Parts: sequence; C-alpha cells; structure tokens
Amino acid sequence: MKKYLLGVLLLILSGRVLGSNQDSTSVTSPETTPTVQRWLEAFVDFVTIDKETYSLSMYPVAGYDPQSGLILGIKPLWTLYGDGGKTTTIATEFSYSTEGFVVAEADLNGYTKSNWNIITSVGYYRKENQWYGIGLEGDVEDYSMFTSNEFLLSGGVSKGFGNVYIGLFFDIQTMGIASIEGDLFTPDVPGYDGGFIIGLGPMLRYDSRDNVVYPFSGLYVDLKALHYASWMGSDYEFSTLSLDIRYFNTFGLPKKNVFAFQSVFKNSSDETPFFRMPVLADKNSLRGISNPNKYLDNNMWYVQGEYRRDLWWRLGAVAWVGVGNDYSLSNKGFFDDVKCVYGIGGRFRIDNKEKVHLRADLGFGPNGDSALFLTFLEAF
Repeated sequence: MKKYLLGVLLLILSGRVLGSNQDSTSVTSPETTPTVQRWLEAFVDFVTIDKETYSLSMYPVAGYDPQSGLILGIKPLWTLYGDGGKTTTIATEFSYSTEGFVVAEADLNGYTKSNWNIITSVGYYRKENQWYGIGLEGDVEDYSMFTSNEFLLSGGVSKGFGNVYIGLFFDIQTMGIASIEGDLFTPDVPGYDGGFIIGLGPMLRYDSRDNVVYPFSGLYVDLKALHYASWMGSDYEFSTLSLDIRYFNTFGLPKKNVFAFQSVFKNSSDETPFFRMPVLADKNSLRGISNPNKYLDNNMWYVQGEYRRDLWWRLGAVAWVGVGNDYSLSNKGFFDDVKCVYGIGGRFRIDNKEKVHLRADLGFGPNGDSALFLTFLEAF
C-alpha cells in the first residue's frame, strides 16, 4: 500500500484540534483566528492562483513504500468556471520515485457554452507490477513481477440536448512489458507481449446533477460500447461495454450532508488483453484494494454508497461501503466470491466556489487488504 506523507493534511488536522468551531468566513480580525488556521490559509494562498474565471492549485505530494521507494511529485488542478454553465476541470499529476516509478497524467472534463462535453485522459506510467492471475479467489499467496511502460490517450466528445448527451468515445493505449519474474505471468495470459490497442464507439449519457464537480442532487447514467479492431491498427480485436449509474441526494438534510450511490457494470470479450480488462479497484471504484491487478476478469460489477459531510472551515469527511465482483461466465458466477470494502476519507476544500476537494481515502478490503489514495475531486 502506498503511504503518502502529506504535511498539509496533518497541519489541517492539527488546526482542527487547536482551533475553535468558528466559521472562518465570519472572522474579521487575525486575533480571533486560530494561529494554525492562519498558517494554513497562508499556505493555500501560496499554492493557489484564484481569479474570477479560473483557479489553479499546485499541491506537493510525497510518499514512500518498499516497492516504489521515496515518491516526490506535484498535483496541479485547474478549475475553469462556466459563464452560467458547467465547470471545467483539468486534474494532473507528475511524480517520480527513487526506484524509477514515473507518473505523468492529465484528465480533462470540459463543457462549452453550447453544451458540448469534452473528456480527455492522457498519461504515461512506468512502474513495477504485481501479477496475481485472472479471476483470483481467496487469499493472495503468490504473484509474479514485471515492469511496464504504458502510454494512454482516451476521451470523447458529446453534444448535450438538455440532460441527454450523445457522442463518440475513443481509447488508445500502448503497453510495453519487460523484466518478468515469477511463474504466474506466462504467455498464456492475454496481452502477455504487450502491444498497441485502439478502439472507438458510441457513448450515451443522462446527467441531471445540479453540479458536475460536487453534486447535491441528481441522476447520472453513462453507457459506452467500444470495439477495438485490426483495421484501426489494433494488435488485439475485442469489444467492451460499460454502464455507470450514480445518484445523489441530501434527503432533506442541510447541504453540508450528501448521500451518493453508484452502480457500475463492465463487460469485455474473451480476446481482451489483460491491460484492458475491467478491474475491481482503483482510486475511483472499490477503494479498499491495494492493487488493481488483484481482481480483474472479462466481467465486473460493483455497487457502493458514500456519506459526505462538511465539518469545519475547509475540512470535510466521507465514509463508504461497497461490494463487487470480477467474474467470467465460463468459470465463476455473478455472485461467487463477492468482495466487500469499506473506508473513511478526509477532504480539504481547495476551491470554495465550486467545492473542489483534495481527498485522502483510506479503505479496507478482503483478506486484510487496505489502500490509501490521495488525489483531487470525488471518487464519483
């Protein structure tokens, strides 16, 4: 499990203990503001450029784990305020570790005045991977290791007609694999040699959320069907289907309380390479599993519910629980070996206007597993 050491969050927690319950927006003199809170406000001002039409935050991160070594990086986030429309966000990360791990990524979710939506993710990743096999059940006792160099470019363009968006989605990925160690990762694994894939397909979305960054109410349904074909240049020919349903409501409570629910279903055909199979765990799905390679197969589903709460000043907290499963119709059923996760998280609001958060989530999963994620924006 990656152990991030974020001094900012530790200072925030210290400020909560040393400070009062007074709302910082009502403070008019430095003498009535707790000292630690003033320090933190000064730090936020230092790492944030706040303008009328946009804000830019650049938070440093550091961490350590035995596999990666010492990790140092920065997480810039751009928030572009819509002129009477929806907010655009560009979340990025650049990090490097002493063991040669590299992460460079950027995720755009943008809206135009005419209600076009542009989604783009681009990233480069170099890391040491643990391979547990496809359709893992029970305790994790053995794994293989390999080094991967991955470039990813995906995204879509859709036109909104009221709450309904119709468009096209594409997915491009190159995967290089080297330095294989262990007996589990063998040529029988689909995608063992790495390679290049490119897919294209339609996307359909219904979105009635009152805010695309931090919703208090509304329904979100996203459906994508992609086909990867040799005539496009793909080394593998396969198809994928995904359905993502989210619902948000305060259930009559003050807006500092939000209940969020999500159901996700994904399917891929038998020829899918392992690096494009649906995975059960990452920073936005079941957040109690430390490695996404632990549970992957041609089919996947999960459901989760989360309670979000504003606490004090810029601080918030969440608690969640979720269940899900990876399965193949040939050897494991829909409800065989279902995994359960739960966890808690802290939120630090870096943009008061749109409730954009820096989040730290600590989750617990099956077989004593756990995971810690530090990133921007909500999980869903």
